[in-house]
Amino acid sequence: MAQFSLNLPFYIYILLTVSLLASALTLTLFRNFFRRPALLCDRQNREMKHGDTILLPASIIVYCHDNATQLERLLPQILSQTYDAPFEVIVVNDGNCEDVKDVFNALKPHHKNLRLTFIPQDSHSLSRKKLATTLGVKAARHDLVFFTNADTEIPSDCWLRQMSEPFSSGADIVVGHASTNIDLQKETLRSFYRLDTLLDTVAYLSFAIAGKPYRVNTRNLAYRKHLFFDNKGFCNSLNLHGGEDDIFISEISQGRNIATVLSFDAQIQVDCYNPHKEHRLSKTSHIFTSRFISSRGSATLSAASWTKMLFLGCGVAASILALPNLLPAIITLLLFIIQWIVMGITWRKIGNLLHIKANPWMAFPFMFIRPFYNLYYRIRAYITRQRNYTWN
Repeated sequence: MAQFSLNLPFYIYILLTVSLLASALTLTLFRNFFRRPALLCDRQNREMKHGDTILLPASIIVYCHDNATQLERLLPQILSQTYDAPFEVIVVNDGNCEDVKDVFNALKPHHKNLRLTFIPQDSHSLSRKKLATTLGVKAARHDLVFFTNADTEIPSDCWLRQMSEPFSSGADIVVGHASTNIDLQKETLRSFYRLDTLLDTVAYLSFAIAGKPYRVNTRNLAYRKHLFFDNKGFCNSLNLHGGEDDIFISEISQGRNIATVLSFDAQIQVDCYNPHKEHRLSKTSHIFTSRFISSRGSATLSAASWTKMLFLGCGVAASILALPNLLPAIITLLLFIIQWIVMGITWRKIGNLLHIKANPWMAFPFMFIRPFYNLYYRIRAYITRQRNYTWN
């Protein structure tokens, strides 16, 4: 017969106490860490100002690899930016594609600030993205360099202004946000990559906001040109295909003045034909390059997942051992429901503000699974490790 007595063995109280403390730690970590991007986005949207900042000349570097159609849509969005200072747009044509040249030649007569450079198709044994960045930075005439890809969309004509304003206040690096433009489809295992993207994005943006970036999205990033040359470019990771967003930003951000801009006008969208595949390749690459940098964000997310598992493990153990007394089971269930509701509401707000389309109510249970999800990708990264080197 079911019981609801407080007369429980001492070890049951120990398990419930540990479960309660783990639950409190999870909520505290969530409140003080994971909410940073949402709070910053809210504040910057409220405080958005125009016209009272002295803007600096800028160079925008657009990486394009066989996506002339997307470039044709993107360039007018950049060239029509509302910006009260000179700016230029440098298209880096990876592979010297003729269609990209056609797009450039159609716009060039009307835009004197549009320029083109290219990477020969037969360039091997190097990272083409790093080479493109290097060529773009060397071609830039202005001190502020902004980076994006041809597969992006810039909905606002104030994007450049919003991303530039922190430089007028002395910032050296400005970190922005780019979200993948997808629709929610089947809520199966494929939904995991959307949840994982949401958690990873919140983690690295939170550390960027704290002034300790370990990763950025190179589709929406800006820094002063001299940082690139002071660091001798990508000299410390030339043997790797990736690392221009993990290793490089960790190197140039040491002791630097960093700003994060998450206002709606500063956010851009990425058109991705196969977001699941891109997520798989990107996650594998980031896991591989994480060995060369401090894994702050991953450690924080792992801590959150393990505290959740500790909460649930101790709560379930106390519930089973206390049977037929149902009081520990009710306490554990209530704590579980409270965490699920609080985090579901908050993840929903964060996902909406960052335009990351994931099911917010699955984020809480996903964090129990995430350590095993990451283990799977760590195994993939180890098996495919040779692909990350430029000599392959």
